[in-house]
Amino acid sequence: MPIEEIDQLDVQKVLAPIWHTKADTAPKAANRLKIILKHAKAIRINVNLMAVNEAKILLGKSKQKSAKKPSVDWRNVPDFYSTLSEPSITKLALRLLILTGARSYSLRFARTEQFQGDVWIIPAVYMKGWTCRALVLPQVLV
Repeated sequence: MPIEEIDQLDVQKVLAPIWHTKADTAPKAANRLKIILKHAKAIRINVNLMAVNEAKILLGKSKQKSAKKPSVDWRNVPDFYSTLSEPSITKLALRLLILTGARSYSLRFARTEQFQGDVWIIPAVYMKGWTCRALVLPQVLV
């Protein structure tokens, strides 16, 4: 379908199957659609920028609430940590997060040049409310 022809009814039809059942996914999909329409408008394609907002009105308030993922009780962390012995990149990253208390964002965007011996220097852009932070890595990781 040409992007110029997309209206709120089309957006509603696409989002309706997940709007009341996937509380986290539906708003993300709606936001992505908004981004696409804004980009189209920026390159001078005649689109309805209000299509997503109007579709949300037609869909109504989402009936499903997003649930937070439960955290591991601190007393169970050693047992959980011991299950991460396989050296896959995901398990190694999770071990580093547990041992350093760093934010996952900092780790996901870490670069090899940030690691100098047993020190991880996290740039300020990856920190929340800090300027820069250097973490001494636990001996088990060095």
